[in-house]
Amino acid sequence: MINVASILHNDLVNGPGLRTVLFVQGCNHHCKGCHNPHTWAIGKGKDFNYTELIEELTKNPIDKGITISGGEPLLQWEELYPVILALKDKQYHLMLYTGYTTHWLSQEISSNSKLLSFLAFFDMIITEPYIEAKRVKYEEHRLYGSYNQKICKIVDNQLIEIQQ
Repeated sequence: MINVASILHNDLVNGPGLRTVLFVQGCNHHCKGCHNPHTWAIGKGKDFNYTELIEELTKNPIDKGITISGGEPLLQWEELYPVILALKDKQYHLMLYTGYTTHWLSQEISSNSKLLSFLAFFDMIITEPYIEAKRVKYEEHRLYGSYNQKICKIVDNQLIEIQQ
């Protein structure tokens, strides 16, 4: 089961193009100024099984991308793995927001090949915790909430920054 805070269809601000956003429930970062503090409590959302979640995420045929946000999606990455695999098979553009740092993720994937293969399905991975003092104003929004965050991707089994 995947614990979900909410699902938003027809979104234009959480990634390129028109997309669906999955906000998972549960976060261990608790960033000051977070715009989703209601997603912090672990297990307080609605549980979806694999089939239900795929159906809900793909029900709008005009959304061509899916963003996984939160909460902290990597707290449920093993449960999300088959969902992401199915979405990639359906050729969705996939994006992940995580509050973990590129350094931490790089260390984790060096010893966890299954996490590496999960992250490799994503076209874009936004890393680093949100820092309120470095907040990006809406008119400057470049797919992240604070200037310290990075846009990354798995290339040759390495997490690399593709844009800052």
